[in-house]
Amino acid sequence: MTMQARQGYSVATDPHDAIKQIAEQIGTADMDAMVFFCSPEYDLDALALEIARVFTCPVTGCTSAGHIGRDGYRSDGINALGFAGGQLEFRTYLIQPLAECAAQSILIAASEQEQCGTSCTRLGLLLLDGLSNAEERVASALYQALDNIPFIGASAGDNLKFERTHVYHQGRFLHDAAVFSVIQTQVPFALFKLQDFVPGPERLVITDSDPDRRIIREINGLPAAEAYAEIVGVAVADLDARVFARYPLALSIGDDVFLRAIQRVLPDHSFSCSCAIDTGLVVSVARSVDPIDAINRAFAEVRRKIGAPEIVIGSDCVHRRLDFENAGRLDEVGALLAQHRVFGFSTYGEQFNALHINHTFTGIAIGRSS
Repeated sequence: MTMQARQGYSVATDPHDAIKQIAEQIGTADMDAMVFFCSPEYDLDALALEIARVFTCPVTGCTSAGHIGRDGYRSDGINALGFAGGQLEFRTYLIQPLAECAAQSILIAASEQEQCGTSCTRLGLLLLDGLSNAEERVASALYQALDNIPFIGASAGDNLKFERTHVYHQGRFLHDAAVFSVIQTQVPFALFKLQDFVPGPERLVITDSDPDRRIIREINGLPAAEAYAEIVGVAVADLDARVFARYPLALSIGDDVFLRAIQRVLPDHSFSCSCAIDTGLVVSVARSVDPIDAINRAFAEVRRKIGAPEIVIGSDCVHRRLDFENAGRLDEVGALLAQHRVFGFSTYGEQFNALHINHTFTGIAIGRSS
């Protein structure tokens, strides 16, 4: 049978009504797997019960900071993707608590070895608590334990409240947890990432930090917010999510650039960040380039590798979305992503194999079965 990727969307606020509408759009009886992203405003306990009642196939999902689907960017409701046709097999693994991710990753690797050894063609999708500060450890542990399974991942969101984020597993929404889905298939696929920022000319040294809490206290010997505000040309009082979306921090390693998102200014003018930082790192304030060109180049490479994809599961940093809103280009970029058949959500961080990054789009492009 031919693989089918069916998208559904509902803005119904009642969990029963929302899942009923999703089921009507994507079906239930022939589903191989279902992936969803939902607003944190739902009664999550009730929503989990409805999902488990209606969908008997493997299901993975999480709370979000917005979605991407057939109509581009969306801000509320629940966005779902169902796979049918027997071309994909999903196996989902819970990692909880995240402090035990190394040991649990080894158990996942042992289970996968028992399932099909190294002969299967597999890829992975990682969803995890976006406020855990554990993304680097989890991604690294999985990549080391499962070094023959490439994967992307995403940090769950809560609409920029930064209070609590959740992942879904077997009828429950959980925090301090991650769900790793192994997707076994013979359908062609490609993993990729894209970003639309380049390093700026400044040389900024993080002179004081709390790496465990991802806090930058000082930059170039000054309170972090004061040093940063001077460079971007705004008052410290005016620093907010939209400014941080426009001007992320860039860490250059060789020819590659890794972006670090600032979450918010703390009362002592330090920064809370969404990704790993440390004292002594040299960064710059990144500048944006044309996002349309970056997207088109990335998808041209995807088509070169696997042809036109049937679906792309995408993890798109929420700061990218905010930057597009600032520039008045959200509808334009959203329409282009929809044209490329992207299904995904706005995240608090993205994983690409062992790396945890920000201000980046990571994707799994799944090709069409023959």
